[in-house]
Formats: sequence, C-alpha cells, structure tokens
Amino acid sequence: MSTSTPNRHPRGIPAGGQFAAGRKGEGVGLPADASEWGDDASPASHAYHRRYCRDDGTVEFRDRLGFFHNPSGPAVVYPDGGEEFFQHGKRSRLEGPAVHGPGVANRFFVGGVEVPRHKLEAAALEHWETSCQTRQDGDTTVTETYLPHPRGGYTTVVTEGSTERYFDADGLAHREDGPAVVTRKGFFTKDDESWVHGVRVDGSGQGRKRVGWPHLAQARTERTGMWTFDRDYENLDQVEPFAEAFDARTAELEAAGRFAYNGEYTGRLGPSLAGEGEDTAIYLLQKRKSVRAYQAEMTSRRQDGYVDVPADLLDGTHRYANITVFGGQYDGGTHGTVTDLEGGRVVVRGGKFIGVLPKGKRTHGFAAGSNAVVLVRR
Repeated sequence: MSTSTPNRHPRGIPAGGQFAAGRKGEGVGLPADASEWGDDASPASHAYHRRYCRDDGTVEFRDRLGFFHNPSGPAVVYPDGGEEFFQHGKRSRLEGPAVHGPGVANRFFVGGVEVPRHKLEAAALEHWETSCQTRQDGDTTVTETYLPHPRGGYTTVVTEGSTERYFDADGLAHREDGPAVVTRKGFFTKDDESWVHGVRVDGSGQGRKRVGWPHLAQARTERTGMWTFDRDYENLDQVEPFAEAFDARTAELEAAGRFAYNGEYTGRLGPSLAGEGEDTAIYLLQKRKSVRAYQAEMTSRRQDGYVDVPADLLDGTHRYANITVFGGQYDGGTHGTVTDLEGGRVVVRGGKFIGVLPKGKRTHGFAAGSNAVVLVRR
C-alpha cells in the first residue's frame, strides 16, 4: 500500500464478511403503531438504520431486518427522556450506560452482555479488539473495524515503520485519546500530531508534545454524549453543566446530616457522567464547592471592613485588631484553610511583608506564602 497522507486514509472500511454484525436479538418486526419518518441509509450494512415514531412519542431506530439499531446514538428514545442503545438487536454501548432514564438505574451492556460499571472500560476495549481485522501490505500494517474505539473514536490504525496513524470511519486523521500521528524512536516519542476529523488541533505544550487535549475531549463528548476530562484540573468550568445536580445532592446530604463523600454522588449527576470520567468529574465538582466556599468567605471579610496588608508599611511589626489568614490554594479536597487572629501582628522586613504573628507570640506564626491571602482590620 502506498504511504498514506497525514490527514486521510486511502481505503474505506469494507462491509460484510468479518465486519457483518449478527442479526439475533430484540426488536424483530416493526410495531403496528409505528410511522416511518426518516431514513439514514449507508452502503455499509452496519451503519444502515431507519427511524420510526410510535403513537406515544417513542422514537425507534431499526436496521434492515427490523432489529433495534443505531450506530451513532440511542436506538430507543422514550418521551420522558429515557434511552436504550442497541447494535443490531443487542443492547450495547462502549462509552456509557446502554439503559438510562428518569427513575431507572443505569445499566451497562457490551455486545448484548450486561457488565458492572467498573468493568465497562475493559469489556468495551476487548469487544473493540475482537471486532478488528489486521492485514499486511508490504511494510505497512493496517488494523481496522467498523466500531469506533471507545476512548479514541478511531476505526483504523496504520503502522508504517516507527509511525502510527489513526483514522476515523471517513478515512480522516482522527484520535480523541492522544495524537493521531505518532512517530517513535526506541521507547520515546519523537514527534506527534493531534487531529480531529481531518483538522489539526495541536496545543502549545512543552517541547515536541503539543497535544490539544481540550479539542480532543470536546470531540469525544460530541461523539459519545459522555463527559470527557480535558486533563486540566484548574478548568472547573468543564463540570459546570453538572453543578446544579451536584448542589442539589449536596443539600440533600446536609439535610440528612451525612458527609459528602465522593461515593454519595456516583450515578446521581446524569447519564453523561456514568462512564469512566465520573470519578474525575466528582473530584472537580468537590473542588469547585471548596473554591466557592473559600471565595465567599473572603468576600464576606472584605464586606466587614477587612483589607489587604498595606504595601507601604515600614519595617517592623504592626498590630491589628483582627487578622484573617487564608491558607494556600491547592488541588486537594480542601481548598485552603481560614484562620482568624485577634490582636495579631504583621511582620515587615526589607520593605516586604513576610508573615503574621499571633497575639503574645514571637514564633509559630504564619509565613506570607505566594498562595496565601492575609486580610487585616484596625
């Protein structure tokens, strides 16, 4: 096979043969009250599906033989928002719950087999690998399948020497869990390029590693409907869509006198958080709660007459009626500490504020760290 271009794979995915999906499962025959109202046909049998709508508003997607099937979303959508995912009559979803809805527990299926949530990723990867077909074309190895990789979204991997290229079902360079073009030298990555559906999205990382993680995370979220971590623990805006549900659950726990452990939120913040990123999202939401409490406390003190330590203080110690020390901010579960001192002293040396001493103490004070905030009031 000739060398592939950086953004397009020259061959498509074959239909039939090893790629022909099984036809056994639920959903045989069309419902009597179903009216056909759309068509999404494809030459590849695994991608063909039609849409139907029942009298009660339920929307169904089926393949040529009438089995529930939708390669790019839920195959059954209920009026109350509940959804079920099928592949040719078999409940299956590689990235999240295959069954979910109001008042319904999330259930996970891969290839028609129900699996526990914590085993979904392993089962999905195994299912994807068994669907792959590998062929050799000279010095080039091509691995391809009709299923998007559960994490990366690619369907084809082309290996030429020390370079690996990843492509989506349309033959465009694409990968959501890392660079789509990777060149290695020994155990080290020599160069890489990040692509999303044929568009290069490299970030501005250090050295040669320029992965555009926010772009890759957005591409995976759009493809799967599941929240994806953009690998930035400082970006709390990425979990804002789940803040309302998180705050409501926090209020429930406080009313019940229960501690807000992370596990108290699992499976309660929406179906798009039921996948592998749920734990990370809950961690970020906990951090968001702590940051907001920290900021609210600081705002309250300023409204009560507290100000920052004046920058024009002379060397020595300066007494204040009240001093509040807001501890350094960090990525832990508690976002800084707040310490109140009555009659404390601010220490200045060399024209620089260096720390705070409690009343009657000459040691065991608080250093003026780069992340700490000190407010004073006369």
